[in-house]
Amino acid sequence: MTTLADADSSALAPAAPPAVPAMPAVDVAVAATFTAEGLEAPLQFMLDAAGLAG
Repeated sequence: MTTLADADSSALAPAAPPAVPAMPAVDVAVAATFTAEGLEAPLQFMLDAAGLAG
């Protein structure tokens, strides 16, 4: 009987590196009853900080 300690490790297939999941696309819509242009810079900053800016 072959035990795990006796097994030849070179016979094992090399492990593939873990796949990196692709970041999903993020669409952001802003609806306002005021001029929302002032929200662009802070919103871009928050998306960059969260790693969601593309």
